[in-house]
Amino acid sequence: IAVVTSGGGHRAMLYSAGSLAAAQNTGILDTVMYISSLSGSTWSLAYIVHEYMRGNRSIEKMANTLEQKATKNLADLTAQEVNLLSDVLLWKKAFDQPMSLVDLYGLLLGNLLFSEYGDMRHRTYLSQEAGLIADGSLPFPIYTAVPAETTELEKLMYEFTPYEIRAPWGISIPPYAFGNRFINGVRTKNGALFAPEQPMGILLGVFGSAYAISLKRAYQEVEEKMAAVVRSIVDSIPKAVGQTRVASADFHNFTMGMNQSALKNKKIMLMADAGLGITGGLPFQPVSGKDGRRKADIYIIIDISEDIDQVNKLKKIAQYMKSNGLKFPLIQKYEGLERTMVSVFSDQQDADVPVVIYMPRVKEQGVWDKYKANPAYAQYRSLEQFSMDTCMKKEKATDCTTFNLQYDTQTARGVSQMGAFNMQASMDVIKQAINECIDRKS
Repeated sequence: IAVVTSGGGHRAMLYSAGSLAAAQNTGILDTVMYISSLSGSTWSLAYIVHEYMRGNRSIEKMANTLEQKATKNLADLTAQEVNLLSDVLLWKKAFDQPMSLVDLYGLLLGNLLFSEYGDMRHRTYLSQEAGLIADGSLPFPIYTAVPAETTELEKLMYEFTPYEIRAPWGISIPPYAFGNRFINGVRTKNGALFAPEQPMGILLGVFGSAYAISLKRAYQEVEEKMAAVVRSIVDSIPKAVGQTRVASADFHNFTMGMNQSALKNKKIMLMADAGLGITGGLPFQPVSGKDGRRKADIYIIIDISEDIDQVNKLKKIAQYMKSNGLKFPLIQKYEGLERTMVSVFSDQQDADVPVVIYMPRVKEQGVWDKYKANPAYAQYRSLEQFSMDTCMKKEKATDCTTFNLQYDTQTARGVSQMGAFNMQASMDVIKQAINECIDRKS
């Protein structure tokens, strides 16, 4: 079973956290092998995994904490937080690593998400997650980005996992080596040392790099608080953000010199938010079974996209699977799926066709009316006044549109609770789909 969660900034972070909390509370999370995430959903997934490593086991409590974090201003830093952020920029400069505004954005994001970690907030790393995943405490996390050199390369996908960072051409390196120079597959030192591992915050900036274009004012506020030596580093970063479609994250190219790589002659590789990818805002490629890798029997697709009308992203997944000769259930009718809380698609005749469970970020009024008086759903009563349709309208600080990165308390709570309610209210449907899949394969 693979869960695929879409992007959508804070909306995706909160909704996916709520969904995973309900999946944990109902036992469904224990059946999941992979979680493939994109953009805002990578933020909640990383936070959940790292909190697990700290001994916190309740995703519901983590979702509540993320609600509070979503109300904070990314640029509202203390003097100590500025120093911690500056230290990372200084070591990147010392190791002569390329930098972009995505680095600064990622550090702001890491400062917010990992604030409980004190001085260690920028010393959380992707490789640390391997220890937790090894014992099966949580599903295997997959974070994603796409090449940003050309629109054609955007169809491909980088995969970031606790064990490897994998380029679309089948070339992988361990997470601790990412950001170092490589020539013909060999890591090289800068002077006498290898560069340290990239902090998780910087990687989260890469995964959500589309949002770097909306933070010019935040950058200016942060720069003013930095010491002169660090300001000079930030001033050297190209500021042409917004003049292109997306801000890219820049790193030494670990595929340099390798013939199978489309970037073999490039010293620097550019990465961007995987929302630009061929399946839109749903990172389906890593669990599609392409090239015999991670073929799932059941997909739970949580679509938190801003534009769920016409279910375009689900259509793109079906097209992707067909074009790669991979089995996918026939969906006869897409119309109306965006207004239905959960839909199941399967092939009763062919057990090798995966089951697809599609769950858009919709408040289905009929389902809400059915459960709202049920004592088991008492915690969701505040959703009576919450409307996803209203929330998607652009009204500063009260909306959940993609580029709003500071919510009010009520909005943050509503989005998180909507994800949790939809998952809990779908449990019977999901369990039935799983059981029927098992029966077909028995």
